[in-house]
Amino acid sequence: MKLYLATATLAALIFAIDLSLPLGVAGGVPYVAVVLIGVWHPNPRFTLILALTATGLTGLGYVLSPPAGVPWMVVTNRGLALFAIWTAAVLVVYRKRAEIRTLVAREQAVIAKRAKSELLASMSHELRTPLNAIIGFTHTIKEETFGPLGHDKYAEYINDIHDSGHHLLELLNDIFDISAIETGELDLDEKNLDMAKIIDASLRLVGPLAENGNVGLSKTVCSNLPRIRADKRRVKQILLNLLTNAIKFTPREGEVTIEAEIDPGGSFSIAIVDTGVGMTKEQISEAINIFWQAEGASVRTDAGARIGLPLTNNLVRLHGGVLSIESTIGVGTTVTVRLPKERVIAEQHSGKILWGCPR
Repeated sequence: MKLYLATATLAALIFAIDLSLPLGVAGGVPYVAVVLIGVWHPNPRFTLILALTATGLTGLGYVLSPPAGVPWMVVTNRGLALFAIWTAAVLVVYRKRAEIRTLVAREQAVIAKRAKSELLASMSHELRTPLNAIIGFTHTIKEETFGPLGHDKYAEYINDIHDSGHHLLELLNDIFDISAIETGELDLDEKNLDMAKIIDASLRLVGPLAENGNVGLSKTVCSNLPRIRADKRRVKQILLNLLTNAIKFTPREGEVTIEAEIDPGGSFSIAIVDTGVGMTKEQISEAINIFWQAEGASVRTDAGARIGLPLTNNLVRLHGGVLSIESTIGVGTTVTVRLPKERVIAEQHSGKILWGCPR
């Protein structure tokens, strides 16, 4: 209502000024101001109504204003006014329609995201229940709880089924985690963590994978590495995902190294350095896309490598940190995770506060 009142007041004021001046002095260009009010109205049709109103007032002003000036100049002035009025109207309508398209696209994206999250949530129980049953029963058969299997091939098949079930469950958990982070439903269970121990535990877990691929594992970690405030399970998940990816993308006889320190700015920095296939700048920018797969990856790569990095990036962001990637084709890749200095716990030793590794 206020917008309509302001429009009527402005139009009446301009029209009054137009009538009070002779044609040789007055012009219709000020009526463009009436059209521009359409910027604040959500409906583009309102702008067209304003343009028609301004056109009518321009014509009335020409007819009712005191005659004066050179006729062709007066007509030209009014013609330019009409041109300005409709040019402004077209621009405003174009802008409003662009805003509407953007708003509709945003709403559709929100609806699609909500639908995806609801679908994943509903799938969680239906998928996990049979998978857990498969894993549980195959474990019982592997242990030969009710008697021997009778043939070596059966044991081999059961192992494959059991391992495949575990792998599928891990992939589903990663997908559900990504969905939970996107919807803001994943909460952190923060505690003061001994990162040196978590790094050692992570290296032990990926040790068999590195051994099977004939990839060397090493670490460069300061002896007095401080504790950090974070979610233990999620931090371990970050390290395992990055180490697993590095091993899978590193050829035989290659090397994967994990480095940890406090950088000059006080942030906690963990870097996983490999001598793998490497990536181009374009591939680095696409690396956090869940459907991306590096070319030249060894046969040991799988869907986990594609899901793990997007999930890791989201988990790092959830901790307020930053994940960065530096890579050279044929040389290797360095993935660095930096957690903010607010998460570093100052430790007291002999009256001195230690912030981590001496530099």
